[in-house]
Amino acid sequence: SVADPSLFMKERTIDGKKEVIRMNVHVDDAFAVYSHQGWYDEFKKKLTDEQNGGFALSQAEDKNVFLGVSVETLEDGATKIHQTRYIEDIIAKFLPDDMKKANVPYITTVKLSKGMGPMTEKAVEEMKSIPYRSLIGALNHLANYTRPDIAAAVGICAQYSCNPGMQHWKSVLQIVRYLKDTKEMGVIYGRK
Repeated sequence: SVADPSLFMKERTIDGKKEVIRMNVHVDDAFAVYSHQGWYDEFKKKLTDEQNGGFALSQAEDKNVFLGVSVETLEDGATKIHQTRYIEDIIAKFLPDDMKKANVPYITTVKLSKGMGPMTEKAVEEMKSIPYRSLIGALNHLANYTRPDIAAAVGICAQYSCNPGMQHWKSVLQIVRYLKDTKEMGVIYGRK
């Protein structure tokens, strides 16, 4: 593709119908979407024929995952992308077990500010052990890929990454609590 050098496309007319194979390749991961099973099987056989210049390819158990993003075809033909497993990993790593789910990613009545950063030596030491930036990075990845619903909340919390205080941390955990209740959500394309 001219727009994306890692996207390879093939088109062919089979029985009067235009069929396509789209393959996205990134380092050691590839993902194919196709409209005709027989043609794709023929294409894959040639691609993996090492004696004639093909490649040794392995196949993951999760055939619908590319770069950690799950891709599903829904009953109505639409395509859904989501990162449920990544969200579960974030919850396991950052959210204490006793924290409940949340209905919204950000509580608008809480106005974060720089003044909420740690003011005492004790508070500074306490915040050093909290993985604020790591969680912001993980949430930003989610917001950019499959969860635009958390983008504003992540953006607000990310502004305080240089000197976060406990209230900033609670606001970031609010986003994770929201994800705990909405981990199956994602982006749907092609719904009619």
